[in-house]
Amino acid sequence: MCPRIYVYDKSEKSIGTSDFAAEFRTLLHPSLEYELFHRTNVGFEGESYLHHITSRWENLAHHTLFTQAHVHDQWQALRRVQDFLVPDTGFLSLAYPGKTCPRGRDCHDTGDWEESAAVLERVDSMTNASSVSENLVLTYRGQFIVSAARIHANDKNMYDSLRQWLLASEAGRKMAMSSTVTSENGREYPRSTAGFGYTLERMWGAIFDCSEFKVALHCPSLLSGMLGRRVSVDSCQCLDRT
Repeated sequence: MCPRIYVYDKSEKSIGTSDFAAEFRTLLHPSLEYELFHRTNVGFEGESYLHHITSRWENLAHHTLFTQAHVHDQWQALRRVQDFLVPDTGFLSLAYPGKTCPRGRDCHDTGDWEESAAVLERVDSMTNASSVSENLVLTYRGQFIVSAARIHANDKNMYDSLRQWLLASEAGRKMAMSSTVTSENGREYPRSTAGFGYTLERMWGAIFDCSEFKVALHCPSLLSGMLGRRVSVDSCQCLDRT
């Protein structure tokens, strides 16, 4: 394993200075390599994830861990990695088990998020999921591990389309309400009820063909996971086994 860290800085004043780089280097193990990039503060973390995928399409890591600047429940998340990450890991969420919604219907959760069936079905239609379950299993907090194989199972243009939709949704927030938003390339997408960045956060599992009900049903909470893995390795994830 040869891990490499990519930091996408979206602060108004770039932290990518030589002083910061030197200080950050002291926090890392000497064997770790990292790169620091400054990006415009648009599109939440989802824009950074999609940019990373499309800009490194040909040389993605075997597994990539995506996370926001601060890892939520970091010790529990670390334990989940230790207990469940295996060579065949396809998609592994590092947050609490997701709520489920019946496909084809509007969806909401206890975090005041609500999204229309039109938006959810459009995202579903863009992916190359090998199977579509009756339920949509939501993911949270934008922290997960995904394999290059799962990423490449979708067309590269799909990720660029998601990014364009995300930017169009953000740009259209203050405009007169309509049922659609239009991206820079002229493509129309259904307007997100909640803000597409929040919806994208909940859709990563579906995008990477891991919206399996067993994950919501059998995966223990992050807190109980601190007691050790007491379920099978596939209970909290989708594997790439053929």
